[in-house]
Amino acid sequence: MDCSHFRLDALCYHYEQLGGKVMTKVFVDGNSKEVCCVTEEGKWSRAKIDGKNTYNIAEYRAILYGLFIHPEATEVVSDSQLVIRQLNGVYAVKSGGLLPYWLRVKTRVEKLGHPVEFAWVKRDENKARRILG
Repeated sequence: MDCSHFRLDALCYHYEQLGGKVMTKVFVDGNSKEVCCVTEEGKWSRAKIDGKNTYNIAEYRAILYGLFIHPEATEVVSDSQLVIRQLNGVYAVKSGGLLPYWLRVKTRVEKLGHPVEFAWVKRDENKARRILG
């Protein structure tokens, strides 16, 4: 898979494809070097990322990664309260650095053609967090 369509300033080098199982919920997490997504069944995928990534940018990139790897997802779960509240319209996107990522997520959801919910979980309940450590 060409990951370039979800990156803005960095390269995605590698990902491990999940089994072709249909699912509706994907857990995502990101740090300054990697993004990860995990299905409820525990199957996971991760990708290395380059560039300067704040934790919030990494979370947005993880959400984008999850939506590209799993276009059938109807719920994306993250432990970033800020990012989830921005995507749900509770918080405005005040940082100019986050706005391009917010727009990219919103555009991706529109292209999917079905609604996607964004949900927050505590850090220790995020299945993707366990993969990245």
